[in-house]
Amino acid sequence: MSDGPVTAPSPDGVRVRRAREADLPALVGLHAQLHPELPPCDGDTAGRVWAALTATPGRVVLVAEVAGAVVGTADLAVMANLGHVGEPYPLVENVVVDAAHRRSGVGRVLLGGRPR
Repeated sequence: MSDGPVTAPSPDGVRVRRAREADLPALVGLHAQLHPELPPCDGDTAGRVWAALTATPGRVVLVAEVAGAVVGTADLAVMANLGHVGEPYPLVENVVVDAAHRRSGVGRVLLGGRPR
């Protein structure tokens, strides 16, 4: 599976792509902002969790970049569904935008909306 761009850069310079293992330090930092009351994952734990995440069918972690820096993330899973004539549904979790980039449209671009 390619980790290339999911979107072309937005007019504001936000680019969305699949996360890769090299992004783990940035992802751990973003999750620390989401849950400051919890200790951040150590490197070994993050590596084990990453392996489990990427082995799960229908699951993808996206990152938003600005000027090459990871400034946002979202964890997406496509779930099987007995309702709605068996059509699957998306589950979106752990959406985080770095505090310095909030209210700038990063989250909107990350979740597929149009930037302002």
